[in-house]
Amino acid sequence: MSQNGPDQDPWGKPGQSSGPKQSDNSSDKQNENGWGARDNKNQEQSPPDIEEVFNNLLKKLGGGNKKGGSNNTSPNIPAFNLGKILPIAAVIGGIIWGASGFYTIKEAERGVTLRFGEFHSIVQPGLNWKPTFIDKVIPVNVEQVRELKTQGAMLTKD
Repeated sequence: MSQNGPDQDPWGKPGQSSGPKQSDNSSDKQNENGWGARDNKNQEQSPPDIEEVFNNLLKKLGGGNKKGGSNNTSPNIPAFNLGKILPIAAVIGGIIWGASGFYTIKEAERGVTLRFGEFHSIVQPGLNWKPTFIDKVIPVNVEQVRELKTQGAMLTKD
């Protein structure tokens, strides 16, 4: 093992010295175990402020308090940028539209698909998807037996 000189940090990279010791009290602080004190920033990490997070989000979306050429008279009302909000709203609307098209057909049924009111196809049992507002699916029970009971007199030629 090699001996470390008085000016070399034992955990530092080989060949590098930690430099001359400073006599400043802030760098020589030690706790009761002998370890040096850390910065308060590194020692206690607090969660970010919620108001600051929302302000940063508004700035990224193009809103927030704008200095200068704003027509806003109240500094608390953010000016939203429609160019950034409109695509986000379109994506959210597309996801809702896509999720609303799922439906199930029972085992004893078949689905009759009407596209814009005209017959399109027959759907098998299970989980299916249809484009909402375009297709309409009517479930029909194919295992049910319906009887037509009639009574009447029949005339024969005999």
